[in-house]
Amino acid sequence: PPPPPPPAQHSPPPPAQHSSQQDGSVGSLSSPSSASCEPVRQKQGDKPRMTIIVPFRDGCSASDQGGGREANLEELTKELSAHLDKHGVDYRFMVVEQVKRGAFNKGFLFNTGYLLARDQTDYLSLHDVDQVPLSPRNAYAMPGRLPVHACVANSRTNFKPAYDTMVGGVLNMRNEQFERVGGFSTAYWSWGQEDDDMYVRIFKVYGGVDHLSPQVGRYRALHHKRVKGLDLTQGFLNQRTQLVHLQRLEPGKPFDDYVAQNGFQSVKYKIVSATCTDRISRYVVDIVNPTFFSPAKGGIYHRPAEEVMVQC
Repeated sequence: PPPPPPPAQHSPPPPAQHSSQQDGSVGSLSSPSSASCEPVRQKQGDKPRMTIIVPFRDGCSASDQGGGREANLEELTKELSAHLDKHGVDYRFMVVEQVKRGAFNKGFLFNTGYLLARDQTDYLSLHDVDQVPLSPRNAYAMPGRLPVHACVANSRTNFKPAYDTMVGGVLNMRNEQFERVGGFSTAYWSWGQEDDDMYVRIFKVYGGVDHLSPQVGRYRALHHKRVKGLDLTQGFLNQRTQLVHLQRLEPGKPFDDYVAQNGFQSVKYKIVSATCTDRISRYVVDIVNPTFFSPAKGGIYHRPAEEVMVQC
């Protein structure tokens, strides 16, 4: 008799995907956008839920080092997923992509990602798109009393530890820690300083951060087009006054009032498009209320989006 036919080969089903489009509504802390596609995440026993928030834009402006980021994102999600699966972390990626108009605003994207994820997560990994962990001992665990700076030494600096107040690259925070410091400033535009501002916020509330050891907090910096000298531009130097102002604020009411005007509580956003799969949510968002800082104008002020959010 002829041999039996081989068993049928079945391709795995594609991941569940849900999409939505901009409905014209403005999202904020008090009124989340109805265009969100964020799924409900049930807690698995006592295991905390982590959301990896990745601020993103690709190929828009040299001032935000935006070239080659799509390839970075693909590599990050693949490698970090494998890393976290080995540690049994309950995780989800939240990619928050700024539309291609206006200068890049990383703080706005982190804050918007938090507003979209806050009801479905217990802690955050605030993660640059071009940093991949190398040490198997880096478990991305939920922080304790202090936020945890994870990206302590990366390949671009030959794994030499960064300065003590550095919290950029990868910063892990509980929800309540992020809220207590007011989230990120949204008044830094283009490249840099929002991370230094975040350190000052954390220091004023918690007295400092925990840093992973250089052996555990080792990261590989992914390749992309880089622009040198951005910290020497006039725009960068002008924004330094905001950091100095924050450093001089007294803890308590002066600090709390300031971060309420310039942080996650004051963000207004529009969702242009949203796609949610089993592990990744990707939102393209627009800034509704561009935020700026000027001592001459009394501190924080806003400008109409149509005046400053120019197509790039």
